[in-house]
Amino acid sequence: MRKGIVYLLVFLLLFFGILYLVIPNRVSLNERADLTANEKAFARVFLNETNWPQWWPGEKERVQDASANFVYNDNKYTITARRFTSLVISIAHGEDSVSTELFLVPVRANRVELAWVGATNTGTSPLARIKKYAWAKKLSADLHLLLQRMQSFYANDEKLYGFQILETRVVDSLLVSTSTVTKEKPSTEVVYGLVDKLKAFVQKNNAKEISAPMLNVFKNDSTYLTRVAIPVDKALHNEGDIEFKRMLAKGNILTTDVKGGPWKVEKAFAEMENFANDNNRTAPAIPFQKLITDRRAEPDTSKWITKIYWPVM
Repeated sequence: MRKGIVYLLVFLLLFFGILYLVIPNRVSLNERADLTANEKAFARVFLNETNWPQWWPGEKERVQDASANFVYNDNKYTITARRFTSLVISIAHGEDSVSTELFLVPVRANRVELAWVGATNTGTSPLARIKKYAWAKKLSADLHLLLQRMQSFYANDEKLYGFQILETRVVDSLLVSTSTVTKEKPSTEVVYGLVDKLKAFVQKNNAKEISAPMLNVFKNDSTYLTRVAIPVDKALHNEGDIEFKRMLAKGNILTTDVKGGPWKVEKAFAEMENFANDNNRTAPAIPFQKLITDRRAEPDTSKWITKIYWPVM
């Protein structure tokens, strides 16, 4: 009997000794992933949690302070602090929790690394130690998967900017243009009044329109300068407030297509400017939009098609 108790005690001592040797007192989390993406563009979407539901594989819970909890595999992820190039994220599962930090690390041009790190104590109780260790190892696998999801989602610029931005060459280099100044933002009637004036001028001079009308609206302190142009097939003369202009033929220009009303167009212009700045490109000429859809014929702004152009060098 005594011998059996001794053997049991020896077994328990060996078991707990091995347990405490195999399972460390503190478990580290360290998962990494490389992304091919512009650092500035990625930082904007990465540090803004409102973009996370686009790639997050689990659920999102709205809480009272207007922040959000993200849930994946029964773990609740809460962003508790935002820093210049990182997010502090608390991860909780029942009584278990750990504070982690997700870092954005620039590697080289158009290449960044994500590093998700943290550490948690496994505790002193044997059962709690095993449970906490198993949770931490499963959590490490989850962090790896989440980084892979982010890496895959942001693999192209359209996800970074919200639009497919392409670089092409200037095709419409011969233009006739006119402008007007108003105190209010130009209405559809004002814009197409200028378009009609140019159309009449082109027809009168036996020229042909070769593309849709072009529009640029510039806001000064208290007025709006509205410029409209139409690409034509030959050089024309100036007449009154109508000017003939030449764009740099075959010059570089960024372009994207937009479906939607003025708000969507303004957002596209803002993202085009971000794209140019992120890639250290300067604009040798004013950006503009092409009115593919006739706004007078289609009152539903959600159906408007507009092409945005941003000259670069």
